[in-house]
Amino acid sequence: MIMQKKTAKPITYETALERCAAACARAEHSAGELRKKMIRWRLPREDADRVIDYLYDNAFINDMRFARAFVNDKVAFDMWGRIKIRQALRIHGIDSETIATALDDVDAELYRQNLDTLLRQKAKLTAETDPYKRKTALYRFAASRGYESDLALPIINRLVAGGDDFEVDE
Repeated sequence: MIMQKKTAKPITYETALERCAAACARAEHSAGELRKKMIRWRLPREDADRVIDYLYDNAFINDMRFARAFVNDKVAFDMWGRIKIRQALRIHGIDSETIATALDDVDAELYRQNLDTLLRQKAKLTAETDPYKRKTALYRFAASRGYESDLALPIINRLVAGGDDFEVDE
């Protein structure tokens, strides 16, 4: 016997507003994130738009505040690079100007230390002995974490002796 998943009844505008406001009171959320929740709740689009408008008008959501909190968390706790953070914020529906402003607040020394720490840890775990392949593996790792080439390459060249140094094309 196949069990069918029970579909939830759509919720009302008032319930959606209450739930979204409560979520925003607990933590920063983007409009895009809340809109996805409301779609899952099967709230009509017009009502979802009204909820989002209310939340903006009453400062429950603020794109700059969200972007700054997101950037801070991703740099401090997850050690993400700017490229990966920028992409994640775009997915959340944050505009380019707000993203750029939030990324400008990143402490340059902490950012560089994060990259150095990540690359040192990865270098210890990389079994590859060929210097070129080792540098390539570290470079790919830094790129996957969202770090810029011009910051990663000098650290990689310092960590891995031998082979030609990698260079940034201008």
